[in-house]
Parts: sequence; structure tokens; C-alpha cells
Amino acid sequence: YRRQRQMCIRDRYIILLIPTIYLIMLSLYITCTVQALRIADEAAQNCTASYRPPELYDPPTGIILDTRTDVWSLGCLLFAWWFGYSPFECEFSSNTVKVTECSPLRVLAPIPQPTSPSPGDITIIKLSEWILQKDFTVRPFTSDIIARVRGMLQSLSQSVDNKV
Repeated sequence: YRRQRQMCIRDRYIILLIPTIYLIMLSLYITCTVQALRIADEAAQNCTASYRPPELYDPPTGIILDTRTDVWSLGCLLFAWWFGYSPFECEFSSNTVKVTECSPLRVLAPIPQPTSPSPGDITIIKLSEWILQKDFTVRPFTSDIIARVRGMLQSLSQSVDNKV
């Protein structure tokens, strides 16, 4: 089952296909150092560094990883969709984007911002900053993000309707 929504971004129309998704809520309790090292090793092998959340670089013991770990990658994808690069593999200088090397320290750095951001840039940066919180225990859940984006789309739709 698929629903289609249309929204105007940067003076062009983009059709978003929003499929119905069934999420399986999984949690992983990290009980020991050996398990933490195994998880970090698997993440290094299977996750692109610029999309990997901080807690998968050096997982502490005694924590529970849940879907908010995956939400980090979603925030990186959102930023990359808008700017062309993950926030942890680019820098802005003048009106250009410069690709940089991604490292665990880079992932802990603030999200880069263009020197002269457009209103759309500011919206995406604010949403990305909200999603890409370094502390995964305060990072939003997928349902929180869906609710916020729906609200943003409604506001955008209403402002477009008011202009017509």
C-alpha cells in the first residue's frame, strides 16, 4: 500500500512516496565489553562511517540500543538528500561544499552550516540537529520524527494554499 504526497521544494516538485512500514522494535542490551567490541566491529564492517551513530563507534556497557540508533542514519540521509553529502563528510566554505574525511571525532562535531543558508536550508538543518543528537537517550524515536515532518508538510501545504 502506498500513498503519494506532493510538495514544492526549491521551486521544483518532488513526489514523495510514503509506504506503510511495519517496524519491528528491537532493543539490544550491551552487558559486557566483549559484546560492545563485537557490536563496534560489526558496525565498522557494515555501516558507512559518515552515517554511523556515535554509540556504535565505542559502545558503552550497561546500555540498551534501540531504534534511535537507526534514527541517526535517517538524520544523515535527510541532510545528504538536501545538501548532497552527509553532515559528517562535508564543510561549507563560501558558497561551495567541500568533502572532508569522516572520523569518530568528526561525528561528534557540530553539524556544518552554509555561509548564506536559504529558508529551506535552515529548516533542514534544524530538523537534522534535532534528529542527530549525540546522546542517543534523548534522540527522537521514529514516530516523533514522522509526527514532526507531517506537521511541517501541513504548514508548507497551508502556506502554499494561502498564496494561491
